[in-house]
Formats: sequence, structure tokens, C-alpha cells
Amino acid sequence: MKINLSRYLPVFLVGLLGGLLGSSLHISSPAEAANNAYMWASGMSVSGDDSKQRLQLAVYEAPGEKGLPMVGLSDNHEHLRMLLRLAGNNESPVIVIKDKQGRDRLVMGLDLDSPQEEPFLATFDAQGQKHLIFGSY
Repeated sequence: MKINLSRYLPVFLVGLLGGLLGSSLHISSPAEAANNAYMWASGMSVSGDDSKQRLQLAVYEAPGEKGLPMVGLSDNHEHLRMLLRLAGNNESPVIVIKDKQGRDRLVMGLDLDSPQEEPFLATFDAQGQKHLIFGSY
């Protein structure tokens, strides 16, 4: 009887990945979340082998943002470098790319307030000056 192991490879890989990810998960408590400048409710963070945070999954609790999700990606020095979030009255998808000092350098998404939800792209120079490429932000 011949067994086709390739059928079981995806299950094995998903199980292995889940085990590795599960061993790195850290679930934030509300107290930990309250100490964070971004004001999110309890969430989840994934750390690297060095225990430094690399990935955050959370829900904002600040007024005007309450209940909106975000995904944050941090570099090897725990600097938040990229956010994927929902924002504004439209709860629009927005991607924010940050430099090593934590300053927004590139922001793109759909209009936060207009019912037409037109796309926008904005860059920020080293002095923090906004340059709107297109759309409204």
C-alpha cells in the first residue's frame, strides 16, 4: 500500500507554524495596554526569539477610535514601523509607514470622512511637512 505524504504536508506545515507562533504569543493585559501611548484595549503581540515585540494586533479604545482594529509591525529594535488600521468617520482602511524615530513618513488609504471614500496618498518630509500626492488627508 502506497501512502501519498504530500497530502499531509499542508497540515503538517500549518501545525508547525501554529506551534511556533503559539510559543511566541504574548496576550496583553488591560493594564499593559493602558501604559501604551496608542491607547488600545487588550490585544495580542508576537515577539521574536529575543522577546522583543514584532507584531501587534489590537483594538483602539481612545474616544473617536473605540473598537477600531489595528495591526502594528515593529523592527528588531521594537520601533513601530508600519500600521494597518481603520480610522475616521468612514472607518476607512489606512496604512501608515513610519521612520525609526516613529514619525509618519507615508500615509495612504481611503478618505476618512467623505462618503465617496476616494483614495489618498500623503508623504511627510524629515521636518514633518505634509505633501499630499493625491486625494484628501
